[in-house]
Amino acid sequence: MSYKNFIIKIKKITPVLTEFQSDTVFGHLAWAIKYIYGEKKLLEFLSASRTQEPPIICSNAFPENYIAYPVLDADLSETGKKEIEKTFNEVKVPENNRKVVFKALKNKNYIHKSLFNRYKNGVSSSEITNDIFKGGICPKLMRPIEGFAEAKKSSCAGFNNCVIFKDYKECSTGCDSSSTETYGKEKCPANDEIKKMFARQKSLLRNAINRITSTVEKGKLFSSDFNFYNENAVLDLYIKISEFFNIDEIKLLFDYISKSGYGADSSTGSGAFSFEVEENNDNNVNSEGVNAFISLSNYSPRSTDPREGGYKVFTKYPKLSAALGHKNPFKSPVMLIKPGAVFKVSSGEAKEFYGRLIEGMAENVKSDLNIDIVQCGLTFPYFIKIKN
Repeated sequence: MSYKNFIIKIKKITPVLTEFQSDTVFGHLAWAIKYIYGEKKLLEFLSASRTQEPPIICSNAFPENYIAYPVLDADLSETGKKEIEKTFNEVKVPENNRKVVFKALKNKNYIHKSLFNRYKNGVSSSEITNDIFKGGICPKLMRPIEGFAEAKKSSCAGFNNCVIFKDYKECSTGCDSSSTETYGKEKCPANDEIKKMFARQKSLLRNAINRITSTVEKGKLFSSDFNFYNENAVLDLYIKISEFFNIDEIKLLFDYISKSGYGADSSTGSGAFSFEVEENNDNNVNSEGVNAFISLSNYSPRSTDPREGGYKVFTKYPKLSAALGHKNPFKSPVMLIKPGAVFKVSSGEAKEFYGRLIEGMAENVKSDLNIDIVQCGLTFPYFIKIKN
């Protein structure tokens, strides 16, 4: 099986209601294939997607040079505990709140790819934690301090100077300092970087529409949460393509999506974007020392996929495209594994993709229109070496 790897660089994004998730992107690609190449090509695409060589594997989209934060098991061995204690003694973390400070490191969504080059013996939860407390990693941006000029200038790295640890120093019960903007007189330099790269969510009030009369319902308002991106923000969407497509065809499909709009409210301008395509050769199944992968997509495993690892799940309530014209807009709910799941793989047995296409997502549509509705659970694997 031979795949070519690329990154779709998504830029100049209009406010978007729907996150760039792998299964939703797959659906948009399917409709683009139908409109550009016809229904026969679409059926061939869906049929091939059920096989051991799907035509395309998509990731979710992440801020440029970031991927999903990995679900790494905590090192609870005596050696691991001693390493943390040693670090806490070196950086003078008060004894009465050594457990509490970990709360400041919870709920990370993204990690900079360059961090995986720091650990020759493999990455682990303890290595990352030690590096944060010692000042090697910015805990807000989850990227190395070296190369982050503003952080060096502010001398804000490490437990004793970092903003997010400010309220934890003398607090035995713990305080949430995640929204703290300043430390002393110095502004946290990570805040400006966050504004440039990450989406800002804003609720907008909207008029309710009577779908029968196509008129505004007087006095009825509802709010929708839009994601707004900085004009210079870039999202990375990783793809693998088989010989089913060539790169010019992929560009044409994404060009169609970028102009017609992505996700909800695309007819009113939401989800329009520009993009560039780059080759991606920095991570592959033959990378030296690989013994695990991070799932970068909404993932539904096959029975033969790796089982040992860490993961989180969520229930998704996907919708049918309005273009289908069916009275029921909903597919069946589906449980998926979140991006960031880490699964161990045996040496030399890494695969180009994992997961499957989920069948039978709308039986009423099948009986009414004789169309099989599916949901994409294929995942783009990012291969790493974890510390055993």
